[in-house]
Amino acid sequence: MLNNLWLTVALYAYPSLDLYIKMYRRKLKAFKNISIEKLAGYTTDTFIKDLDRLAEKAENLAVLKHTIDAAMFMLDEEKRQIVKHFYFEELSGFQIMEAMGLAYNTYRYKKRAALKSLAQNMYILGMTDKRFVEFFDDERLIVNVCEYVLENNLTRAEKAEPKAEPLAAVR
Repeated sequence: MLNNLWLTVALYAYPSLDLYIKMYRRKLKAFKNISIEKLAGYTTDTFIKDLDRLAEKAENLAVLKHTIDAAMFMLDEEKRQIVKHFYFEELSGFQIMEAMGLAYNTYRYKKRAALKSLAQNMYILGMTDKRFVEFFDDERLIVNVCEYVLENNLTRAEKAEPKAEPLAAVR
């Protein structure tokens, strides 16, 4: 199963995946339209390696996006909504609780269950810790998101949210 760190990184990176995939594909297309003679300092081998690296990065990000999409589709509607609201729409836990009519502890339980199910679904679809690291160990987007997640201690769902309900909710 995909561990909490990689799952959290994948979910925080998800909204930017399309942009990065398009960027790599544009670079790849531009590279393919340039003749090797016009590139000073490039050998044919270096040029081919760079083309292959760009194609691989675009493909790896596309695989991650499709894996997340498929894993999300496998979730029931309530779990999908919780993950979508929190990670993709960046709503706070309290906003999600209010929108879905959930009590605080119920929300926390359901969010934890949703993330566990999502990690299991991604594993079923072939996204293991080892594969994630092999795919993305040098990918700028993933490295930046990983640093953000670690710096802000966001791998545990409870730490990303307040511990108690706001006073207004109690009244």
